[in-house]
Amino acid sequence: SLSLPSFNEFWQRDHDAEIKLQVLNALQLAREAAQINSTSVAVCKSTDLIHCGGQWREGVLIFVNAAEDGVLNNKNQLIAAIAFPKATGQLLWRAFPFYRDYLLFSAIDTSNVNNGTFWYCRQQATTPRFAIIVNQSYRARVEYPDKNGVILDGRGKALVC
Repeated sequence: SLSLPSFNEFWQRDHDAEIKLQVLNALQLAREAAQINSTSVAVCKSTDLIHCGGQWREGVLIFVNAAEDGVLNNKNQLIAAIAFPKATGQLLWRAFPFYRDYLLFSAIDTSNVNNGTFWYCRQQATTPRFAIIVNQSYRARVEYPDKNGVILDGRGKALVC
């Protein structure tokens, strides 16, 4: 029979995988929408799935963003509102080369796009469970802790919770 701690760990791993898959699917949808529509598409964090803002762990809005400002307004077409599974941990985002609180995908001009890293930390953890690194070509790759329990971002900097 399963003991309670091992069942809890199994549930946590399943939950971690579900969050990772949801983020990867959202990024893929935004990338494809930018290419298909030949326009800029933004992804922002959203608590209420109506406005940008809140926590990345709660969900995202994906929308056409010709102004490339990451602001969802009545001029922008909403592509998707995606609620993430109830996360007990944190989903964090760090953009490069400059700080943005959203991601911008463009089918035409890559001068105003950003790359960066998402990473997920379980509640009260000091190291992340996984990281999703997005390059300037909008390709995402998943990284896991090395033998020392560390994940490095695209610049070689250790991610912390």
